[in-house]
Amino acid sequence: MENKQLNLNKNFQEIENNVLAQVMTTSKSILNAFMFHMIYSTGINEERSLNNAKLMKEYRENGWKEALKKFNGNEEKAYQHYISNVF
Repeated sequence: MENKQLNLNKNFQEIENNVLAQVMTTSKSILNAFMFHMIYSTGINEERSLNNAKLMKEYRENGWKEALKKFNGNEEKAYQHYISNVF
């Protein structure tokens, strides 16, 4: 029984570490994107900003499509790949 409990604790700890790593990766990506946009918006005019936003949307859409294709439609794996490569 004690061995079973140790295995359960080890599995829980592995899952916890995996979730925390994913949260940290996503949080860092979001923070980096936010910081970029804050700095970027101070040095560019509105017309260029709107054009760049359109191009960025296209880039992200293509990145998502490629990630889905790479992982055969598996959205979970595609998202992990997408979030770590697009931002």
